[in-house]
Amino acid sequence: MNSSHTIRDDSTSPTIAAEPDSNSLLTEADRCFSAHDFAGAWQHLNHCAQTHGGTFELYCAMAMCSLSLNDLERSRMEYLTAIRYNPDNAEVRLNLAIVEKSLGMVNDAYHQVQIVLSLNSEDILARRLAADINVQRGFFDLALVEYQMVLRQTPNDVQVLLGYGRALYSLGKYQAALDVYEKILTIDSSHDIARDNVLIVRNKLGDHTQAPFSGDRKQVLQDARQAMNAGDHMKAKSILQPLVFASDVTADICFVYGNICCLDQSYEEALVNYSKMVDLDPSDIRGHIRLCLTACMTGLTELARQHLVMAKSIAPDHEDLIEAEVELLMAEKNFLPAAQFIYKEISKDMTRVELIAKLGVCFENLGDLQLAQDTYDKVLEISPNHSFAKSRLIRIQQITNTHEQEDSQESRKSRVA
Repeated sequence: MNSSHTIRDDSTSPTIAAEPDSNSLLTEADRCFSAHDFAGAWQHLNHCAQTHGGTFELYCAMAMCSLSLNDLERSRMEYLTAIRYNPDNAEVRLNLAIVEKSLGMVNDAYHQVQIVLSLNSEDILARRLAADINVQRGFFDLALVEYQMVLRQTPNDVQVLLGYGRALYSLGKYQAALDVYEKILTIDSSHDIARDNVLIVRNKLGDHTQAPFSGDRKQVLQDARQAMNAGDHMKAKSILQPLVFASDVTADICFVYGNICCLDQSYEEALVNYSKMVDLDPSDIRGHIRLCLTACMTGLTELARQHLVMAKSIAPDHEDLIEAEVELLMAEKNFLPAAQFIYKEISKDMTRVELIAKLGVCFENLGDLQLAQDTYDKVLEISPNHSFAKSRLIRIQQITNTHEQEDSQESRKSRVA
């Protein structure tokens, strides 16, 4: 052929990058997970699910990543998806129940546990979780029965004994509760919560045999404060304990000790000390507010509501009641009333970044991601380094990207069809 009549085309056709195969994505996810890069692992697993289809194992792995990132809402949705692939998997249902319990969704959590027990009534982990959940639900009679069934198999399990003692105490069975807490101390003589509870129950029974503190109270408080300011919460607690366990312990000491427990994330121990505080001085509003907030953290919404009501009766205009009201509404999953309450408060002062951030959480849970994003953007306008707002914006972007990938995938399927 005469080259002068040949049409030349030196342009390079654009190439479409091939999607990574599932094995490559899973290998990268494993590598990220081993390196504790849970966000990276989740991204690879999600990519695999969107491009190659989801599986039971894939959604379980995604749920674990989300849990490691403390994204409980997303973890819950992924466990629910996994269960659709394998409804009879007890381990995943229990994992889901633990997540729902942490989210305060105690009735949903209990439902999952009941399904597991219907598959195997001898499942000791499910029975124990059912007991713990019933304590949160306020069904102490049911909890007693379930704890007793667990203790027949594991009679020296300290955590089970602790829950059993709490249920007995809540039902007014103080001597039986005291016996349980004293048994815990025979197993672990340094167990702080059991030691606290022994003193509380003995006081209920009229036994005031513990000795008063004989040291330098001012020096102890100063040393504890120094340890707390240095971030050594365990040392601060250890320094304060002679005061906490003395017969002349004050409400102020219980308040300080409870606050240190919260800093140490020992919320159960904090609840014990705030309860002791309000027993010593029922008129001190600080104890009721801290009890409300800490009970919200542990899912004990009935207890939280009780102390919020008491706090309002003492000082209805106390500034800390706003935070307590919001936290309780959110713990109860009443996100619309919580959003309305927050909006009313921030309309008086639009610089209250923590309240505005909680408003964003409410919008997320109400399904309005755009409004949530706008709210977090507002937080960052006021406080550019607000880490919580930044993390929630990243999460919203991940959800948006996932939805876009799903829509794109559905669009491709419809075109092929």
